Amino acid sequence: MKDIARKEAIRLRQEEGISSREITNKLCVSRSTVRRWLRGIILDSDKAHAIKVKGGDSIRQSALKTRIEFQNIGREKAKNPDPLYVAGIMLYWGEGTKSRCQLAFTNSEPQMHRIFLKFLNKFYPRCLRKITVSIHCYDDKHSKEDIEDYWLRELSLTKEHLRKTIINKVPKNSLSKRIGFLPYGVCKLRVSDFSILQEMYGALQEFCGEDIPSLSPEK
Repeated sequence: MKDIARKEAIRLRQEEGISSREITNKLCVSRSTVRRWLRGIILDSDKAHAIKVKGGDSIRQSALKTRIEFQNIGREKAKNPDPLYVAGIMLYWGEGTKSRCQLAFTNSEPQMHRIFLKFLNKFYPRCLRKITVSIHCYDDKHSKEDIEDYWLRELSLTKEHLRKTIINKVPKNSLSKRIGFLPYGVCKLRVSDFSILQEMYGALQEFCGEDIPSLSPEK
C-alpha cells in the first residue's frame, strides 16, 4: 500500500507539479513521509517555479485571512467602546509604529505611556508579560542609569523589561540650545503580538468609518 502511495506521490510531483503539502493532503500521509519519498526527484525549471509561486500565494492568502479575522474582532470592539479603549487606540494612531507584527509606542511623556499601559492592562492583559522598553537619550543632563531608573519608576516596570539604551552624542555647536530639552529622552514601548496589533488596526478603521490604506490587511 505504501509503495503504491509513494509511486503516486512521485507521479503527482513530476506530472502535475503539485507541492508536497498538496500531496500530503491528497494521499493522507505525513509531511515527513512525502518529503522522504520525493527526495532526489528533480523537476524542470518551469514546474519548480510554479510550485514555488503557488506555495507563496497559499501562504499569503492564509496570512491575509488571519489579519482580516483579527481586524474584524477589533471592529466589533469599536462598536460599543469604553472611553479608555478609544484613548488607547487614538494614542497608538498618533504615536505608534505601524508595522505588521510588533506594537511599538514612542513618546517623551511618561503620562502618555501610563495611559497607554492602562489601556493595554484593561483590554489586552495577556500582553503585559511581553512588554519591553528601550530609551533614546542624551547623557548631558542625567546619567544613563538615572534615565533608565526614571522611566522604569514612572512606568512601574522592572529592569527585566528594559532593553538596550541608546545614548546620542551632543554636537558641540548645539550644547547651549539643549537646556531643559528632553532631559530623559524618549522611551519606546514594544509588544510583539500580531493578534493585538491587528485588532487595534481594525478598531481604528471602524472609528474612522473608512479603511485606512496603510493599515489594510493587504498591506
